[in-house]
Amino acid sequence: RSGGEEERLLLVLARDEFEYVRRCALGALARLGSPMVEELALEAWHRPDEHQEWARMMALECLHSLGSPHLQPLLAEAERDERQYLRSYAERLRRGGSAD
Repeated sequence: RSGGEEERLLLVLARDEFEYVRRCALGALARLGSPMVEELALEAWHRPDEHQEWARMMALECLHSLGSPHLQPLLAEAERDERQYLRSYAERLRRGGSAD
């Protein structure tokens, strides 16, 4: 189901000023099957804020769940990242295991 009031509210929250709010909204939109998920995941990945480790993990998870062609290059980038959790998350996704 897509396009309802719930999705409209989540789309607003996906661009909130707080990273945690954006990340939760993105995950909820992915669960709803929103057609905006890929675009928002890429926005989250490319956000210039340096404190985006968890947002980047959510972006990878969403792109993985969509089977997005954008996933592989971002996994490669994440695997070279200095942040341990992001690197480890990307490695688990690449191996095909659960990222949870």
